[in-house]
Amino acid sequence: MSTLRRDEKPTLAQRLSLWAMTGGIVVLMGSLVGAFVIVPVLLVQSSRRKETEQAEARRRDELKGEKKAAAAAPKAETVAAKPPPAPKPPRVEPQQISVAPPPPPAPPAPAPKGAAAVDPEGFIRNWLVLAPVRTGATPFSGAQEIHKTQIPNEARLRPKENDRVSFPDRERVWQRHVAPEYFLDLQKIVGAGRSDDVVGYAVCYVHAPQAMNGLKLLMGSNDQAKVYLNGAHLLVWDKTRSLAKDQSTANDVQLQRGENLLVLKVVNEKGGWSGCVRFTDRQDQPVKTLQISLTPQ
Repeated sequence: MSTLRRDEKPTLAQRLSLWAMTGGIVVLMGSLVGAFVIVPVLLVQSSRRKETEQAEARRRDELKGEKKAAAAAPKAETVAAKPPPAPKPPRVEPQQISVAPPPPPAPPAPAPKGAAAVDPEGFIRNWLVLAPVRTGATPFSGAQEIHKTQIPNEARLRPKENDRVSFPDRERVWQRHVAPEYFLDLQKIVGAGRSDDVVGYAVCYVHAPQAMNGLKLLMGSNDQAKVYLNGAHLLVWDKTRSLAKDQSTANDVQLQRGENLLVLKVVNEKGGWSGCVRFTDRQDQPVKTLQISLTPQ
């Protein structure tokens, strides 16, 4: 490159060369300046873009975590809603329990002296009889008289043989009678002509060797009749009828061990006058172990 003197004017070529050199220097300086200015800016922008991408990635991860937690929450609640399984009870080993033997049955109650057995069918044939008892009612109605009381406390009569009872018409005596058949024939006992429109009582003491449950008391009568056992009213029949075996039944009858008071009341309107009683078990088999006494204990 040629140099110019101070007083020498540059030529066009020199000026163009100078301008080119100056422009190159300017461009070079601009490039250097741009390098020092633009590069840091680019680096900063790249760093910010990277931070933004990392923040976005973290946010996406957080959203995914929240979605997973939300999806898992109902399952956790469902599991928590179920009650915990009940603990198994401890196993109890079987133990041998000793059972005391039942007490021995009481010995049979001894029958009183002079007691008689029932007949093979279980009918009672031994009685204390008080008859005839006249009421004085006019007209006479057996259906009404059977429900009246001709002797005070008739359900608990406890007579002995030859005991006496006073009535308005005359005095009556308790007498022992043994029926030749299964029934007590009151008409034959009092005699012909004395058995119409009357009341009669028959009493005995039934001795059971042991307490007995679930028995049947069976009664037959001509005409109206009533039965008491140990003071309790068991049976009543208030219509006319002819005698037959087992016409009326009391179920679930109990006999206590030893003495049991039995009272049979029979009313007669006209004709025959009789009554019968026996005990059977649930299978209608006669109870043959009973003993009949005519003396109260």
